[in-house]
Amino acid sequence: MTRFRTALAPLAIALLGLTAVPQQAWAAPPKPVPPVQGKQAATAASPCAPTVTGATTNARLTSLFTTHGNDNSSLNDWTGADGTYSLRLPSGRELWVFSDTFLGRVNPDGSRPPVVEEGGTTVFLNNSFAVERDGRLSTIHDGTAAKPEAVMPPRDKNHWYWAGDATLAGGIVEVTYQEYERYGPGAWDWRWHRNVLARFAPGRLQQPISVHDLPSGHGAPGPPGPSRTGVTPTSTGWRTSARPSTCTSPGSRGRACSAPGSTSRPTAPGRRARPTRRA
Repeated sequence: MTRFRTALAPLAIALLGLTAVPQQAWAAPPKPVPPVQGKQAATAASPCAPTVTGATTNARLTSLFTTHGNDNSSLNDWTGADGTYSLRLPSGRELWVFSDTFLGRVNPDGSRPPVVEEGGTTVFLNNSFAVERDGRLSTIHDGTAAKPEAVMPPRDKNHWYWAGDATLAGGIVEVTYQEYERYGPGAWDWRWHRNVLARFAPGRLQQPISVHDLPSGHGAPGPPGPSRTGVTPTSTGWRTSARPSTCTSPGSRGRACSAPGSTSRPTAPGRRARPTRRA
């Protein structure tokens, strides 16, 4: 019996040693991972990033577009749009570049008839232009007055283009567009597909003279320009933002920016936006 107890003694001591270990030694939290310097540098603001110092309503532009949109003397004219950019043409005229665009009649209460696809008379295009000269606007689209079409036509009914920034190169208007595609029957079954550069002759803006693929890794609409003043359509009018910048890269004058791929898009002045199906 004494030999049995003697043999068990080392085992008992070992077991006591294990149970005597403090519990927190088994549950100690891991050490924090040190930050990666490379990732922090990647999120740093670009020295060319514009800084918004204030915003005010641009009364001239609000009046210009409201008057043009409410004028029912022509029923194939612009009555509202989004995705707005602008560019000074060699002739001194101002080119306004739009994405989703309404053409047609405006009711006395500021509303529109339903779109053509829903049995109404309002024409809906995915992109268009307007040219400003001597305080007046003229709408530019392809097709005919009876059947207007987008200035950047889609390849088929399941694709369309939304406009990006614009610039002048050798007297030619160059506009970046993002192509989107529908892949299912649902209202949100669509996605970004690619970027292209469309080139337009300033004297014939109804359709591009050529279209070129652009690098499309991130869906970016184009490089920032040297604008110091941006004009943006809002629900109550056009607002001007002071945006001091040290950038010197080519770009447009007085453009209104929107994030690439964004589905929250500004509404043109004085208009009640309504959900519409993509063409």
